[in-house]
Amino acid sequence: MPKKMRALFNEIYKQFNASMSPILIIILFVEDNNYDINISPDKREVCLKNEKEMLEVLRANLESFFEDV
Repeated sequence: MPKKMRALFNEIYKQFNASMSPILIIILFVEDNNYDINISPDKREVCLKNEKEMLEVLRANLESFFEDV
């Protein structure tokens, strides 16, 4: 998972439950030309095209979800 995305999940979750850490299962469908796995030799890092826009949409959806819970 991209570091910025992981940080976003932690930030949103901590607003509603500061004493625990989130456990997430995330399935992302990304078109072939919108990511790059050739960032590090071990392929553990992923670079997403339009990452900023994706994070904004994720933030809005997560905040909405947690407000309803």
